[in-house]
Amino acid sequence: MIKARYLWIPVIVMALVACAMPHQAVCAAEGELPDEAAVRAAINTMFADPFSERAVEAQKSVLDFSQGSDKIKVIVARDIGFYPGTKYSDMLLAHYIAGVVKFGLENTGEASDERLGTQAGLRAALSLYKKIRVREASFTVPELNVAEASIQNGRLSVFIDEALARAKKERGAAK
Repeated sequence: MIKARYLWIPVIVMALVACAMPHQAVCAAEGELPDEAAVRAAINTMFADPFSERAVEAQKSVLDFSQGSDKIKVIVARDIGFYPGTKYSDMLLAHYIAGVVKFGLENTGEASDERLGTQAGLRAALSLYKKIRVREASFTVPELNVAEASIQNGRLSVFIDEALARAKKERGAAK
């Protein structure tokens, strides 16, 4: 049986994303998504210098695109993109989403493969996690430590499959 606290995960994730970009969500609703070139540039800005003000602004474009585009399928759940309870939760989520979006834009034939998109998003979140830890050695996210260990052990596919199965089960129970 799924604990009641996990049933809130989809709601919390939607709230985090909505809070991260209130103005852009209105634009997305009106069909004014940024074009793919602008989204690619925003992703490059985020990945190049994630702590800059420009990166924070770039996140808004990427999140807007991810919510409004039917070309990209982003799966967010516990252990994959959703790492609540830290001051970097929103940034980790944005980088995860940016990784999925970048994969989808660069690999249009495979954009619907949620496993490959999830892997790209997870790698983007892990890249940011490493940069955060350089700045703050005491910062830790246990789920990302497990994901990183799964890469080192050659078990990333297993980690992703388990996380996606949990996400589907939790979403099914939340209905």
